[in-house]
Formats: sequence, structure tokens, C-alpha cells
Amino acid sequence: MRQLAFSQWSNEQVIVHPNAMRIAYQLPTTWHDQDLATIVAAGTKCARVVEIYGSLRTGFPSGRPSDGPDVSRQRVTEHFGEAACLGLRTNYLLNGWAPPDFSYSPAQYDDYLDWIVNGTSTDLVTVSDLAVLERLHSKFGHKDFKISAIRGLRTRDALAQVLHDKPTGAVIQGVVLHHDVTLDSGSPTHGVVDLARTSGCEVTVMVTESCYGFCPRRDRHYRLVGEAALSEEAAYFDSLQTACVAEHLEQPELLLDLVGHLLPEMVKDFSDRMGVWSYKLSGRAKPREWILNTARAYLDGGSRENVFEQIVMTTPFLEERFGMDVSALFYVCSDRYAQVAADLVGLPRDTRRHRVRAHALELFRSGALRVGDPGAEYAADANGIRLVRPGEYLQLLRDKLA
Repeated sequence: MRQLAFSQWSNEQVIVHPNAMRIAYQLPTTWHDQDLATIVAAGTKCARVVEIYGSLRTGFPSGRPSDGPDVSRQRVTEHFGEAACLGLRTNYLLNGWAPPDFSYSPAQYDDYLDWIVNGTSTDLVTVSDLAVLERLHSKFGHKDFKISAIRGLRTRDALAQVLHDKPTGAVIQGVVLHHDVTLDSGSPTHGVVDLARTSGCEVTVMVTESCYGFCPRRDRHYRLVGEAALSEEAAYFDSLQTACVAEHLEQPELLLDLVGHLLPEMVKDFSDRMGVWSYKLSGRAKPREWILNTARAYLDGGSRENVFEQIVMTTPFLEERFGMDVSALFYVCSDRYAQVAADLVGLPRDTRRHRVRAHALELFRSGALRVGDPGAEYAADANGIRLVRPGEYLQLLRDKLA
């Protein structure tokens, strides 16, 4: 295993120190070696990619089932080795979350875990389930871990519990915070950031997610996809994500209520305000071109025209049937969204909901918010944007969910 001095990425070093004004990005790998040199060269004096992450498509929980390209163990090992030669940190994902009543033990996967530790020479392993962390540490001696956003850490107490429960000798090198922290500029987020920093953890925030604030389905969704991964369902249907897309078609105002998302030009302000200098771009299942273009946008600090060109929101069933990307379904003008997002920072939940509705109405009337569902009709009045007649895509999703 490669021996790594993690202090080079600590809060006291150039990449993440506020005084250095350099932002660090973590990027899903494309598994193409030539792309590694491309993203290293794309770094600027203000930002650079410091980490690539990924995993095999396997029955072990690591996000969504079959999330990402199908590559071999040898390709992972060679690619991580090439990344190390270019000075990039490598991170293997084992961050799925199994349902509490699902019969599984990390020990069932010892051959796989052994290969991750001793075959890939990965610098970090990202987990949500501390039982996975314990098995990797006690059985195979792996020491350096990151806690996934799937764990849902957003308070000081939640992080303190993880640090208390981890096995002696295991080191939590980083934490990826709950999506909702991008809504907040108050004491709960500052508390978890401060504890992470004093504990030597790198604090990371998601910037390309599409969840909406305080989503009631979040934890259930992660558990369902974890169960699907363990069951190795070849034809897994993500009913909760499908319902989410349908809900956005029914209530377009939700297109403005994004968490786990910061436009490239918003990142620096968030860093100054919250003291966070490390950001994760999600999108393992996105095409290679999308990953590279999105990385360039964040490194350069400038958005594409449509917010949904640089956001991760899967559209199950519509993707399979029509090859549809979310940017063809939803349009929100990036310039206008940046103004909206600035107005929503730190608002209480009820106030935020009313403000989102007002902004959505204004953007809809000006054409800065649009829905590309053939045949759909919407009306705009004092109560917001109202669905008058469902379009072709919404009707298909409703039929699929029935």
C-alpha cells in the first residue's frame, strides 16, 4: 500500500487553507488515464482537482446499483497507480447504506475488501456504515477513511458520535457533509465544520447534487438502493427517484429548491462564509465528456447557461426510453439562479418555501425557468406555478409508478 503523508491535504496546507484562496475539488474518475493529466493541467491558481474516486460495479453497496462504467480490477489498480504518479489522491467508494433488517455482513466480502486494500493501494476508502470501516481496519489493516454524505452528517453531535465509535487506530481523514448544509450559514454547520477541523478531518461539501431541501425520502432512498446493490438486481427500478422527477414536473418551483448544489461562481463565497475549501463533484454514472466539462466549469469558476447542464439528476425510465438527459427536461438560467440562491441562504424552512415560490413564478414568467415536457400546460398566478395539463413524460412516469 502506498504510504501517504495526509498532512499535505490538511486544513493547514495550501490546498484548503483560507489564506491560500485555493479550492480543492474531488472528481469521479472516468477510468481513462489520459483524462488524469487533463484535469491536473486544468487547475488554476484558485482551484484544482486533488482527488479522484470510483468503484467497481459490484454487489457491495457503493452508492446506486451499477453506478459508473464497468471496469476490471486490473483497470482500477493501474488507473489508481497512474493517478498517484500525477500527485492525485485516490478514494475507493464503499459508501452504500444497507437497510437495518437486510441480512448481510461485510465479512461476506473479504476477498473484495482484501483486493481494495492490498490490490488497489487506494489512499482512502469512503464508507457510510461503520461496520465496513471496522472490517477493513481490523481484518486488513486499512487506516485512512472518509465518511460519506450518505451518512447524513450535519451537526457537531453526529460527527462526534462517529469519531467516538470508530475503531482505535482508524483515522477519519475526511467527512462529506449532508446535502442540506448548502442551505445553512448558521451555527449547526459551523459547529460540525469546527469539530472536523479540530479533529484533523478535511471537510467536504457536495456541489453538483439535485436533492431539494429537507427531503423526506432521502434516508429511505439510500437504504433502498443499498438493498438493491446487495441483491444484485439486474433490473432495479428506482421508484423514489422516478417519483422525485414526477414531482418536479408537477411542481416546477422545486427546480429552484436545490441542496448539495453550488454554482461554480458561488463556491468561493461559500468558502469565505463557511470556512470550507474542499468540494465534491458527483456524477459517476455521467458520460466522460460531462465529467470533464463540469470539472473545467468549476475550476474556471463559470457556469454553463442551464443549471441542469452541470447537475446530477437521473431521470429513470425516461433515460432508458428516450435517452433523455435532465438538461433537456428542465431549464433554469444560471445567472438568474445565482441571484435566487443568494437570497435563500440561511432562511428558515417556511420562509424559504414561500421565497422559492415567488422566485419560481418570476423566472417562469420571464422564460428563465422552463419544463420540456411535450403537451404540458402550466398556469402562473399569485399562488405560484400550477400544472393545468400533464405532459407526455409526466403521464408516462405516473403510469410507471401506478
